[in-house]
This record gives sequence, structure tokens and C-alpha cells, in this order.
Amino acid sequence: MRKGLVFVMVALPLALVLPLLGKGVGSLPQPLDFIATLDGDVIHASWSAVEEAAKYSVDVIAFYGDDADEDGLPDQSMDFNFGTSDRDDGLGMDVPSLDIPVEEILVDADGDGNLDDYPVLWVLRVRALNPGRNAGRQNNPFSDIEIVYPE
Repeated sequence: MRKGLVFVMVALPLALVLPLLGKGVGSLPQPLDFIATLDGDVIHASWSAVEEAAKYSVDVIAFYGDDADEDGLPDQSMDFNFGTSDRDDGLGMDVPSLDIPVEEILVDADGDGNLDDYPVLWVLRVRALNPGRNAGRQNNPFSDIEIVYPE
């Protein structure tokens, strides 16, 4: 009787709490077949769909300026995030592609007060998301990176 009572006292609270914790860390796999290309003033990004993904987040690290410290990368960078939930092309949030206008990534790297400095290169990656109630944390793994150079 005592073992049964202990079991109920432990199992019942766990059964009630575990569903509230969601899927946990890394609940969706990383997107595969990620490709990013520059076509004029738009970066086209596409990847294979991830089952159960409701939307995607594309991370863009733009590098500006020279490589004064000679580490192989320009010395200034800025991180941007674009989501398929922000798209205005009429496609759904779950469509595994996104067009990113280059004008959204221009900054004032030279300090002249104008948002007109073009990146030297971009590093892009994407992650699948499935937010919502009881979905758990959304720190799913990123895809492999793609490096895009200006034309």
C-alpha cells in the first residue's frame, strides 16, 4: 500500500507537469539543403521543409569594412533576423523560402549618417520554429551556413 501511495504521489504530479513543459530543447531538426543567392537587390534563401515547422527564422550576419586585424573577416558586423511570418509575398509562413531585400541590410558603417553601406559579405542560416502553447523552447538547431558575396 505504501509503495502504491508513493508511486501516485510522484507519478501524478509528473503526469500533470510534463505536458506543460512542452517538447523541450531542440524539438525540431535543423533545415537541410539551405541555399542563399544574391539576385540584384534581393537575397533568395530556400531550404527543405521541416515536418511540423509552422514558420522559419533566417539569421543574417552582414560584414562591413576592412579586415584590419587580419583574422579573415571584416572588422564590423551586424546581425539581422528575418522571419517567414514577416513576408509580404502572399506565401504562407510554413513555405521554406524567403526573399530578403538588400536595402534591409544596409547600415551606416562609415559614420556619415546615411544607411548606404553595402556589406562585404553575408553569412546566412535558418532554423525551423513551431511556437505556440505548450510548444516548449524554440532554440532549435540552425542549418549549415551559406556565404553570399555581393556581385
